[in-house]
Amino acid sequence: MPVPIEEASAFGVMAVDENEKIIEFVEKPANPPAMPTDPTKSLASMGIYVFDAAYLYELLEEDDRNENSSHDFGKDIIP
Repeated sequence: MPVPIEEASAFGVMAVDENEKIIEFVEKPANPPAMPTDPTKSLASMGIYVFDAAYLYELLEEDDRNENSSHDFGKDIIP
């Protein structure tokens, strides 16, 4: 999903080539890659995840107890 490049560091983003083929995925980059067709935009990843609910709750509880965690789903739960 195209997002303004100044907002893209809040997302996982994809670097694409001139044919819009994905060549790299970067999680919350400081300098997000621009789209070749529009340098003011970056392609954000909108993930859909399927979990066993009990296992997900277990992981979330473990993360909650971890003082070193940033409590960020994309960094601490799904590395």
